[in-house]
Amino acid sequence: MSVELHVPAAGQESEVEGFIVELLREVTEGWDLGAVSGATVLGSLGLESINLVYLIAELQERYALGDALIERLRADQIDIRALPVTGMAALVIDVGGPR
Repeated sequence: MSVELHVPAAGQESEVEGFIVELLREVTEGWDLGAVSGATVLGSLGLESINLVYLIAELQERYALGDALIERLRADQIDIRALPVTGMAALVIDVGGPR
């Protein structure tokens, strides 16, 4: 499903993207995956459901989103495994991330 997102300021997206990349590197430490970047599609990492729940929870806590992110994912039926890191960052900002 295609999701329309507003275009955030460059600094906002790069900060959120950096945080997501940092989390993914932490979760996949010791895995033979190669580099994780903004272009990395979440589903390409072989993450378990618990890893995705952790990612969402950390993003909601870091950016004080409450349940806004998970509610948006459910409401729009977004498969986060299909999102690149940049798409996840844009979604975080769209639901109320750093302003």
